[in-house]
Amino acid sequence: MAGAIRSTRPTSSGDGGTFRACLAPLARRTRGLAHGEALLTAGMFLVGTAYTFVWPHDGLRLRTTGPGPRWQERTPAMAAGLTDHPWTMDDLLRYRVPPVLWVAPPCPTRRGRPPQAPPAEVAA
Repeated sequence: MAGAIRSTRPTSSGDGGTFRACLAPLARRTRGLAHGEALLTAGMFLVGTAYTFVWPHDGLRLRTTGPGPRWQERTPAMAAGLTDHPWTMDDLLRYRVPPVLWVAPPCPTRRGRPPQAPPAEVAA
């Protein structure tokens, strides 16, 4: 797993309230309907990405010394070292994800007995 990005967030997600507040289909007794699983999935990815890159969290802020603001606001992505500034929603929506390089799968190996040459009288 060389080069893999490891999440610093807890595995038991405390983001349930954030998702319910931002996505009407997840809230109880709502009039907003999830028009298909794809739309709900896309909305959850957008909220999760904004949660990580755009919205600063009070628990992650750092006390600063010297003149100016007393606290440096940080996002989870800043705390994990993925970025050095909070993104705007415009930055997030305009970010172009590079395509994944496609690697052809290896040719399948033949299993079982190797093929035999036909008998000599049939081949002639």
